[in-house]
Amino acid sequence: AAPATRLVEARMADDFGGFEVAVREYVATLSASELSDADAPSPLAYDELRRKGRVDLVEGCMRHGGYIKVSKQLGLPLRLAAPPPAPPPSSFSEP
Repeated sequence: AAPATRLVEARMADDFGGFEVAVREYVATLSASELSDADAPSPLAYDELRRKGRVDLVEGCMRHGGYIKVSKQLGLPLRLAAPPPAPPPSSFSEP
């Protein structure tokens, strides 16, 4: 691994404080709309982190209880997608 990657991995291994620093550095690179737009995904959502090439943060979130727990713990926006609506009741009547 590259020196910078090893540094991040070492900083996040088991130490939540080191992981928090890495997360806050990442969050500082996000635009205001990524943090405040209600339609934007959660900043620490796994798909969002992977899309931005931050698999290290995905692994760190998993190591520290998951992105929902980490988001709550750090006071970061958390936007969970609502489950799809239930299908309407069948209009067919039973004989």
